[in-house]
Amino acid sequence: MKRFSFLMFILSVAFMITAWFRPAFANDISAWPEPGLHLLAGGGLGSSVYSSDENHVDGGVGVNFGTDVSYFLNDKWAVDWSSNVSFNHVNKYLIWNTQLTLGVRYRFDTEYFPGRVTYARVFAGRAPTVLFLNGDTPKEYEGMSRVQFEGPVAGVAWGLMKKAKSGRDYYFEIAGTVQHLEQQDGIEMEGEVPVVIMSGPTGDHSQIYSIRFTLGLLVF
Repeated sequence: MKRFSFLMFILSVAFMITAWFRPAFANDISAWPEPGLHLLAGGGLGSSVYSSDENHVDGGVGVNFGTDVSYFLNDKWAVDWSSNVSFNHVNKYLIWNTQLTLGVRYRFDTEYFPGRVTYARVFAGRAPTVLFLNGDTPKEYEGMSRVQFEGPVAGVAWGLMKKAKSGRDYYFEIAGTVQHLEQQDGIEMEGEVPVVIMSGPTGDHSQIYSIRFTLGLLVF
């Protein structure tokens, strides 16, 4: 099943890249936004590997949704306040991962992608991550319905922006992140109220390595 999911992931990414390079768009490098505040939003697919001192688990393929509130300083630099939400399955459990980051964006001068703006981003921040146990609880989390982890995250991204004939700006981005799970809180529901019944450091060098592919647009 994981092999099938990974194959579908590769085929989907190949489809997005092929669609991205179709010549139905004008070769116009003005896709880099004018100086000022802008909002970019998109979604796509991603895959993660979850690693600790005792386990190394392939999380398979999931979906992600992201927004960037970006202040474009000039025709080269921008500052990004970003959030990315991804959903993935690890064995029988659902992982809901949220990355909240601050970063910088830089536009390259290159002729390798005519009519496209080529850029790179670096970013860092914090990432709350929720593990839903779905009634099948490991011994160390007995009595809990979910566990929330938190820790720092950092990543890099490479992307292309282009302007469609309609005038709308689109982007395609590949990003990789490394996330450390430092703190854990075990939660049980008492009616509609979540109650923390366990809290402390993870202590097992838990990390999440992720790669994601996003297709989005400049909202304003």
